[in-house]
Amino acid sequence: MSFLFSVFLRSSQYPVPLRGYAGVNARVPGGGRFQRLVILGLALGASWLAGCATTHLPGEPPAQALQQDWERHRLAVDALVAWELHGRLAVKTAGRGWQVRLVWRQRHQRFEIDLSSSVLGQGLARLAGGPEGVELQLAEGRYRAADAATLMRDHLGWSLPVQGLFHWLRGLPEAGEVQRLQLNAHGHLQELQQQGWIIRYARYRQVGDVMLPVKMELVHGGGKRRLHVRLVVDRWTLAGKGLPS
Repeated sequence: MSFLFSVFLRSSQYPVPLRGYAGVNARVPGGGRFQRLVILGLALGASWLAGCATTHLPGEPPAQALQQDWERHRLAVDALVAWELHGRLAVKTAGRGWQVRLVWRQRHQRFEIDLSSSVLGQGLARLAGGPEGVELQLAEGRYRAADAATLMRDHLGWSLPVQGLFHWLRGLPEAGEVQRLQLNAHGHLQELQQQGWIIRYARYRQVGDVMLPVKMELVHGGGKRRLHVRLVVDRWTLAGKGLPS
């Protein structure tokens, strides 16, 4: 910058425009040397400005490093094959709301989900299934279907995308098209848009060797069809950390 400033001071000694500028062809005393200085100064200034344009803000990781952090995190979380989650759901849709306690047990491709009233402490439903299908157990009976969302919608009045949640609960996108994927400064999911759902992650916690979400929000649809879900995770348990694989 000091060099550029000295070039500016020297240029003030030559008030006559440079040759060819705005149609002026006047000969400038010492013009050759002056033009070389100006050209050199402009080149250095452009280089300095280019360097500023690529400088990252303090505390902001470069995009490549952030992507590498995300890939390492994604692979570590995706390798989890057995886990258990205890948490609370607040579900709102069409002017109705539910406060639900959630226990999700996952063993490879098989899952078991217990839903109970967080107010009354009464069991509401148990979903269990795997590749062969899903069963919903209620006080009045058992029902089977190819997917959990159909069973929940038909018998509970609301439904959750269980297949997507298997990934989203752990802070991962499901395989397939992703409309939006935004990372936080640590290389973890901050917002995800997939399958018509918007998933926002507010907080993570260290569980074993990985960071897992403990507070998130899911929104689907709009108007009377809008489904809004808030989830707070009270406890994660992983295989090898108090849970058999």
